[in-house]
Amino acid sequence: MIPALLWRCPLCAAQDALVQRRLFLRPDRLDCPHCAARWRVRRLPGDDFYLRLDRPSVRHPMPAGEERPLAAWYDMMKTGLRLDAITHPKIPLQPGEDLYLASRSAELWIAADDPMAADRPIGRDAPARDLYGLPVKTRLASDLSSENPVLLAGIGQVFLTSRRLAWQSESCRQDFPLDLLQGGYAIVNLGLAVVSGMRLVFFRFQHESPLKWVSYLSLAAVQVQAETGRPIVTSHW
Repeated sequence: MIPALLWRCPLCAAQDALVQRRLFLRPDRLDCPHCAARWRVRRLPGDDFYLRLDRPSVRHPMPAGEERPLAAWYDMMKTGLRLDAITHPKIPLQPGEDLYLASRSAELWIAADDPMAADRPIGRDAPARDLYGLPVKTRLASDLSSENPVLLAGIGQVFLTSRRLAWQSESCRQDFPLDLLQGGYAIVNLGLAVVSGMRLVFFRFQHESPLKWVSYLSLAAVQVQAETGRPIVTSHW
């Protein structure tokens, strides 16, 4: 649970690094293998989770014994977050285009009436299901997709650049230009919902926090609005 919120280490900023370990009759432990930091997890019912730094980081001066609520560690994690260009061999970039984020394995889910549905690379004969894997006939009051069935279009990777969100598998690629995006919303423990033009798509990550993606998308949205005047609404991060 906690690594889905603290998607990078608050001390060394390594992404997708923290590992939560449940211990029998002892408090949970949170470890960062990149900087050797270790926290003890304590929960106060009706209040918050508290993380106590039991072993300091080799890359940060904070001493052992420091204890803060999870919300404070989350704020610390966001400090200094910015868009830095990276490289990745699987996505071609246009001149002047920067790559900011690349996912691990990710599913692309599309609406049943999406034009891409007719050419689904996988699951073409499978019945429509919602994002929780339930048949479409099942209704959940909180299910965003219960009224509009969605289909699994394929499994690939998601990329965020200075110009687009791109989903790419071995057989196809879908680009969602940032200047056409209306919104991006993190659904914790599920994925990232994106509204592009008249399309609603979902990126479901296997081993990553949707909060990471909406955080970077929010930073990119600031650039898009400065360049085009068009806002992109994102969920709070």
